Amino acid sequence: MSLSDRTIAFYDFGGSARKFDRKLHVPSTQKCLTYVERRKTLFSAGVDGAIFAWDLSKLFSNEFNEAQIAKREKE
Repeated sequence: MSLSDRTIAFYDFGGSARKFDRKLHVPSTQKCLTYVERRKTLFSAGVDGAIFAWDLSKLFSNEFNEAQIAKREKE
């Protein structure tokens, strides 16, 4: 789900209820999201016309998450 605070929110649909999983900060508000399962890639288009390809296997890796936590702690 694209949010107006320049993030994309991910939810876990594994159980019977939808559960918030994490947020990804993006350069601009994203107007369009399309997921390609065979490539594990989320494509998004920002309000500024930029198109992004997000490799979800990397975004959801422990290495990426640890780097994001370290970055936020510095701010």
